[in-house]
Amino acid sequence: MKKALAIMLIFWSFLSCQEQSNPNDQNNTSENKIDSTQIENEIIRVRGHASKNLSNGTLLFKGDYFDIAYPENFTTWVFSQKDSTDYFMTDEAYFESPEGDVEFFVYSPQWSGEPWEYLNVPESEILLSTRSEVVREAEREGQYGDKIVKWMTVKSRDGSYLRSILSIREQVGTGSELHHVFGIKYKNESSLARYREEYLAFKASLRQYSD
Repeated sequence: MKKALAIMLIFWSFLSCQEQSNPNDQNNTSENKIDSTQIENEIIRVRGHASKNLSNGTLLFKGDYFDIAYPENFTTWVFSQKDSTDYFMTDEAYFESPEGDVEFFVYSPQWSGEPWEYLNVPESEILLSTRSEVVREAEREGQYGDKIVKWMTVKSRDGSYLRSILSIREQVGTGSELHHVFGIKYKNESSLARYREEYLAFKASLRQYSD
C-alpha cells in the first residue's frame, strides 16, 4: 500500500511539473520566433523608405555613396539592413515596376567593386550578345585614366525574361578605379518599350558621393 501511494505521489509531481513548464515553453517559443515578414520588410523589400519625393514623379533613393531617382510607383528592393532614416548601407538596389514585369538595377560603390551575382550569367540564362568599348586616356582630352564600357544582353532559358546590362569602368589604370553597373530586367520587348524613357532617366540621375 505504501509502495502504491509513493508511486502515485511521484506521478502527480510529474504532472504538476509538466503543467508548470508547458506555458513557459510556449512563451519562450513565441518570444524567440523570428518574424519572417518583419525581416522581409526591414532588410529585403522596402517601399518608399530612405527616399525623398521629387517634383517630377520620382523618389530619391540614397545608398552608402550614391543617390538615384526612380519612378514613384516602383518598389525598392535592398539587400541590406536600414542604417538610418536617410539612407541604406548598400552599394546596390533593385526597383520593380507596379506590374512586376520590369526591374531596374544600380550598383555604385565608393570606388571599384564587382556585383558578381548580377554580372554572372548562370546556367538558367543564355548570353545573347556582348560588346565592349575602350577609350584610352590619351584618346580623349581631359579624361583621367582609361574608360571601359561593356554591354550585355541575356535571356532566361525558359523565356520568362531578358536582362540588359551596362558596366562602366572609369579611371582604369590609375589606382583609383570607379565602377558603375546599370541593368534592366524585362518580360518582353513591349514591357521594355513601356519603361524605356524612365530607365534612361534613371541612369542619368545617378549621383556619386565623394569621401
